[in-house]
Amino acid sequence: MPAFLITTSGRIKERNAAAAEIAADVDTIGAVLTKLVRSGGAARITVSLAGGQMRPTMLLVVVERESNQRETRGRTFGARWRLTPRETEVLMALAVGDGNKDIAVRLACAPRTIERHVGAILEKAKVASRARLVALFWEGR
Repeated sequence: MPAFLITTSGRIKERNAAAAEIAADVDTIGAVLTKLVRSGGAARITVSLAGGQMRPTMLLVVVERESNQRETRGRTFGARWRLTPRETEVLMALAVGDGNKDIAVRLACAPRTIERHVGAILEKAKVASRARLVALFWEGR
């Protein structure tokens, strides 16, 4: 996924290879966002503080442009592993790194319920860890 390390004023300091592919010719995050909107691609933008916790000096911006791919993979793996519709929703949230509490808030249920869903997904997928599950999801196996 494209990721940018930007200053608090919006200037790009660093970018990964995926980010360079979509926006090598721009130097501000505003220009990146404008380019994404004009390309017509749907994107999920996540912004996190970087640097010191008390005084963050930069921001990490991650652009997820694979929402359609995520949904397609979710349906594919949901059917392959015989997941319930709710387990499939949880799987798609896990695939982008969401934690149990965040998923529980979004799906309006208790974190313990999400833990049960995750356990069922791991069992049905025959994997021992979330990391392996997410790797399988994005590798397409």
